[in-house]
Amino acid sequence: MHLQLLSDELRLDELGLDEIARLGAKKLLKKALAEEVSAYLQKNNETDSEGKRLVVKNGMSKERTLLTGTGEITIKASRINDKRDG
Repeated sequence: MHLQLLSDELRLDELGLDEIARLGAKKLLKKALAEEVSAYLQKNNETDSEGKRLVVKNGMSKERTLLTGTGEITIKASRINDKRDG
């Protein structure tokens, strides 16, 4: 049986339960962060006098390591550039 996780095809019989849980947690967190950024950008869609958006996605943050119940996972989150006053 094959499992598609984080764009890598893996064989389930080659992984332990902890590794499957870590990969699933990483995939879920990555998706949740992407959806949060998307919602924030849609909510904050103001533009300046030239029509340029004041809140934009600006690359990715550096990789961070998080400790979960099944071990460490590393993730990168999107960066936001907010040029609004205040």
